[in-house]
Amino acid sequence: MKKIETITVVITNHNRPKIILPVIESIIDQPLKNIGLDILIIDDASTKQIDPNDLKKYGKKVKLHRLNENVGLHGARNAGIKLAKGDFIIIADDDDPFIPNTLQKALDLMVSLDNYLKYPMLFFARTNGYIQKDYMLLNEEDFFKKALKGDFTPIINKKVFLENDFIYPEYESIRQISCEILLSYEIARKFGIPTWNHKIVILGDADTTTNRLTNPDNWLIKAKQFAKLQELEIEYMQKYGFDKKYIDYYNFKLKGLYIYMLLDNRKIEARKLLKEKIDCSFFVKFGLFIISYLPISIIYKFLKIYRKMKK
Repeated sequence: MKKIETITVVITNHNRPKIILPVIESIIDQPLKNIGLDILIIDDASTKQIDPNDLKKYGKKVKLHRLNENVGLHGARNAGIKLAKGDFIIIADDDDPFIPNTLQKALDLMVSLDNYLKYPMLFFARTNGYIQKDYMLLNEEDFFKKALKGDFTPIINKKVFLENDFIYPEYESIRQISCEILLSYEIARKFGIPTWNHKIVILGDADTTTNRLTNPDNWLIKAKQFAKLQELEIEYMQKYGFDKKYIDYYNFKLKGLYIYMLLDNRKIEARKLLKEKIDCSFFVKFGLFIISYLPISIIYKFLKIYRKMKK
């Protein structure tokens, strides 16, 4: 079995020149055995650019590539995958540092897997990520069964990934948010995704970190885009018949769409969705209906309270 020779960590960045520096440091400090490691930063046409002097001390280990136009999170990731030198590529966020001394074990787990080279993508947990076993080969139905919870860091086999024409979805209507789940569905359906509970990345607290996409402030700011993402997931489930097989998950997505429609002030459209599509008890449906007549600011506050109660 061929061993891993080189790893490239691709980090996208847009107008956050300082937040990325601790993440770089946490990656450089990872001890690896006979494996080359480099970091490729894709600057997505920032107006507040990273100072090259901040990267000088790393030499050739860290390369900065600036895009001429803003292409969004997934466009920047796709550019990074094409430019990366490594056989395997870790897709990292610019605000989530790596846990010390964890990357080598992750790579050891990868190569211990028979035929690991045939998979286009492999998952390792972030600090909030969890699967019920130490290891699972995920198929797409595992997502609808909620077999995994939280977030996972992808490691991409560049050759297999590109040979199969996989890309991070680049929808103009949701370019400011991540819709990587749609890519995960496709890869899991066609190949499966080897997934480990071993944690390699520290996930920031969305409630206290305002620049995270999952921060509650973004529920309002990007409600239209989050609603569109729910629609895309719903369409995927309908396309392959999962809306009939996993009714609870399907209704969960419909309710998410309903809430984001309300936050986007599309209340009439939301009520129609509730009446015609969402399958739930009378009391739940009645409660959701009543919520639709509240001011958006009150709906938002109610959701924040509900989120805290669910934690």
